[in-house]
Amino acid sequence: MDRKESGNAYELGCRLVKGPRLTVLPDTAGDKCAIGLSPTPSGRKETHSKERQADKQTFNIVQINTSGILNKKTELGKLFNTHSIHVALLQETQHRNTDLHMTRYTPHPCKCKNCQGIVTYIRNDIHGEVKANSVAQPTDILEETVWFQDRKYTILNIYNPPANNYNPAHLNDTEFHQTILAGDFNGPSPLWGYKDHNKTGEALENISHTTNLIILQDRDSPPTLLHRAHNTLSRPDLTILSSDLHHKHNIQVLDDIGSDHLPILTTLHEPCSRKFERKTRWNFKKANWSCFKETTDNLRRLSNLLVTTPTSFAHRSLKVS
Repeated sequence: MDRKESGNAYELGCRLVKGPRLTVLPDTAGDKCAIGLSPTPSGRKETHSKERQADKQTFNIVQINTSGILNKKTELGKLFNTHSIHVALLQETQHRNTDLHMTRYTPHPCKCKNCQGIVTYIRNDIHGEVKANSVAQPTDILEETVWFQDRKYTILNIYNPPANNYNPAHLNDTEFHQTILAGDFNGPSPLWGYKDHNKTGEALENISHTTNLIILQDRDSPPTLLHRAHNTLSRPDLTILSSDLHHKHNIQVLDDIGSDHLPILTTLHEPCSRKFERKTRWNFKKANWSCFKETTDNLRRLSNLLVTTPTSFAHRSLKVS
């Protein structure tokens, strides 16, 4: 599945993304962070209104192969809070017999018994529905319908096992709207930096060539997987948008949370509500017609005066030739 990156753009043994490394807090402090009870520094109070306003205008989706969720809930809680996540798409959670509770979020785990486990978290102030899609088994798919800012989005959380050839039979249209596919596809392709491709990679290439779905990753995108056994960097985690969302998005690879995969944050920018100048309207049913007649009569007399007075003045003062 994994191929070593050509060139020295990404060096093994180094962190893949710049920025402060996430630190694991003690259990008590970490629990507060995970449930959103950690105290806010007083110096940031004035930024809260701006952050809330930005939260209303951007739709934030994070995807990550967690390599097991059991020991990463604290880090996930901090990530969700820091980036105001609305929808989280997790793969390889191995969540059997695991408490999936995260404050402010509702978990929607897959129900299949012989998979690595995927879970979709939807923030409680977002209306969404989730259903399993078994058409492409053993590829694990959860299909979410989410409403944000009066817009309906279709989001697919996908995990395709390395040995499986992904069959995109569930994508039976050529044109999609407000649609996001994200997950760990395990589909190498030269288009996103591998030296060759497999059947899954070919299927994904075909999707991008025959539909209006656009794969955001390319050969210059930061890799998201450090394969520890082979010491290779790769991009099995892909984000796919319908073309109507392409001009609205930002994508960012975040710092690690203890998995061998890095999180990917996709932000969709919603246009601000337009404010139109109110048009003046006249209510003739409530008009004071007596006042209107008096005013127009006065204006008419004034108009006549302005016309006749200069003429009379000229006749009295000037000689007519």
